[in-house]
Amino acid sequence: MRRTGYSTQEVYECSDTPIGEWQIDHIQPKLRGGTGDSSNGQVLCRVRNRRKSDN
Repeated sequence: MRRTGYSTQEVYECSDTPIGEWQIDHIQPKLRGGTGDSSNGQVLCRVRNRRKSDN
């Protein structure tokens, strides 16, 4: 999977995340033409993934 750069704030927000709270995320959403391929995936903590989905 591809890893994106993380800011200090992002690392802090996710630093206490239990293992079961990490989520697989599509970098390019499937509704916007993204694929289900692993190259279009990233692992985010629940907080970051929910924040991203609100935008």
